[in-house]
Amino acid sequence: MRQRDEPLTSEDLTVCDEVLQRITEKHAINDHNTTVHLASIIIEIYRQGVHDTEQLALLAGASCEAMLEMRQLGPSSDPAPLQASGRKYQGVGKRQDGSS
Repeated sequence: MRQRDEPLTSEDLTVCDEVLQRITEKHAINDHNTTVHLASIIIEIYRQGVHDTEQLALLAGASCEAMLEMRQLGPSSDPAPLQASGRKYQGVGKRQDGSS
């Protein structure tokens, strides 16, 4: 059985819960959905072999910060489409003005 498929023990869950509590307090996370998402990230990192609480908190904390930052940016911050020479391309080798 792969490590990922093995059930977590109560000791494993205690470590993950400790890290979850630390991160939710640090970032003042009260939202249930965000907490559940963060818990799944912590468990996934733990199952990948990171069992040291400091390392786990560091990695999960970085993921949490990125997730929170993305949520703050919202959908209006989508990157602009790629353009070449200031002209948008339509299809392979064709510019908007019809030239190649």
